[in-house]
Amino acid sequence: SASGTEDTYGDVIEGYPGEEYLSGTIALQKKFNEEWFGGSWSYLPGHNFSVGLTLFVTTRDQSASEITQLQSYNAAQDVVMYYNFRNYKYTNLGLVGKIGLAYQ
Repeated sequence: SASGTEDTYGDVIEGYPGEEYLSGTIALQKKFNEEWFGGSWSYLPGHNFSVGLTLFVTTRDQSASEITQLQSYNAAQDVVMYYNFRNYKYTNLGLVGKIGLAYQ
């Protein structure tokens, strides 16, 4: 997570007459969780030959959000506001396998 707030005074916004007070906040948040479940199996069919198999199931959950909020007003008490909220969340499932052969 990260966030920040800033306040300033001046001719900050073009096209907005005169100087204005501007304050804003930006907040970011990101979370994720990843897990792997699996196992291995091997077999020795001969004295110097073996076969192995490994299989994993994976899952990953991830989410993030971003909030941007700006407010501005001038000496004439004209107010301009901007608010933006973005959010996403997803889950991935995976299957990872490996076969191995060994001969000595």
